[in-house]
Amino acid sequence: MDYLRELGAVDGSEPYVLMPNYMLGPSNCDGTTSFYDLCCPSTCEVHKGHLERAVMSATDHLSAISSVVQERLGAEVPAPMQQQLQELSKDGGQILIHGRAFADWLHKVFPRDCPRPRAADFQGMAGDIVPDANAEFQHVTDLKQDLFEW
Repeated sequence: MDYLRELGAVDGSEPYVLMPNYMLGPSNCDGTTSFYDLCCPSTCEVHKGHLERAVMSATDHLSAISSVVQERLGAEVPAPMQQQLQELSKDGGQILIHGRAFADWLHKVFPRDCPRPRAADFQGMAGDIVPDANAEFQHVTDLKQDLFEW
């Protein structure tokens, strides 16, 4: 249970496992070498790729994101999610798509594809604006060492 808490797959307030957090955890990777692992692909990364391409060429991120999400969902973005997205936008409709708030929004829109972000993933020098890749790497490697201790 501690391992699932570390991944952000359970938190005690909800009686279920967050599957994206579990599936993207290091226990589901094949530790092939010290340089790379073979892990489950992340459908959320596919969504993010579409969003990044749309935002790059748009001046109004809000409209671009709504359009891409609507296309990916195959349905309109629910009004509460649209409102939350609007709250994330800065002046001129700009949205920080690599921040914790947007990652949380993506988890709510695509709960089966996108993991719920953990506060620990956003503790770098930029705060909750971008994930701290170095800390994430160190955390994952520490978790993996614990997995293989007999």
